[in-house]
Amino acid sequence: MHWLKWFKSDTFCCVFSLQSGAVMSIMVLSALGITALVNIIYYLVTSSTFELHIVPFCLALAYILVLGVGVVLAFCGAYSESTFWMVLGAVFTFVALIIYIIIVIMSFIPDLYNTACISLRCPEHLWLQKSYWRREYNETETDETEEDGNGNNTDLVDEKEAIRTTLFRLPTTTTRLISHRRLRPNPITMAYGMRKGPGSSLVAEEEVREQEAKEEFLCQKREKKFIDESDEDLDYCPPEGREGQDDSGVRVFSAIMSVVYVICYIVFQAYCLYGFLCFANELRKEVI
Repeated sequence: MHWLKWFKSDTFCCVFSLQSGAVMSIMVLSALGITALVNIIYYLVTSSTFELHIVPFCLALAYILVLGVGVVLAFCGAYSESTFWMVLGAVFTFVALIIYIIIVIMSFIPDLYNTACISLRCPEHLWLQKSYWRREYNETETDETEEDGNGNNTDLVDEKEAIRTTLFRLPTTTTRLISHRRLRPNPITMAYGMRKGPGSSLVAEEEVREQEAKEEFLCQKREKKFIDESDEDLDYCPPEGREGQDDSGVRVFSAIMSVVYVICYIVFQAYCLYGFLCFANELRKEVI
């Protein structure tokens, strides 16, 4: 009894033929793999933090390359209707699925988080976007690094992200003090101007008024700019960075959705693998 007899199906998703379903699965997996690879490389090149993410980059690259070999072999088998190439492509796809499951498990373990994720970009999203609910892992490690490295941990995050997070976490009173800080005239200069005579004092007072008007204008301009940047940070920064908000519910919901994404993608890959083997079994029957 041939082991391919376990994979019996006449259609793919009860809609398409096995050959059409295999080709569509190959196209979808290829698009996801190419998009993830380009996104990872572009992010590491632009952020200049490649040396900090060598291990997760190698793991992600291994998964994408093995998956790429599998879909190419499966496409050759579907095009030439060859059982051997379809089975070989299914084997590589199965190995890629195992690698992905291992990386996902590592990403949910706090001690192995940095081994699977690239700066909050984790495998449940195919490293395409950041999982901000995992920031607590990153903050814990950052605090430990700061204690061991005398606080020089700014290389662990992007410069833009660090600046935005710092500005966003300033208390409201502090930002108002900063934006409304005024330069006061020197009392020694004022006294000297008043000693020069009434005309000099009037000139000094006029200069003070002009200085105050200028400072008022600059303060209003700085305040408006700060408000605009704060509005942008509301969209950029995660909910846990907002003052006075309880983010525990958001973290739990985000974690649940990450698990749902992982399950859906694993099921999709497994069904694609099942379709490859069913088509290989169909080709074997035709040969016999």
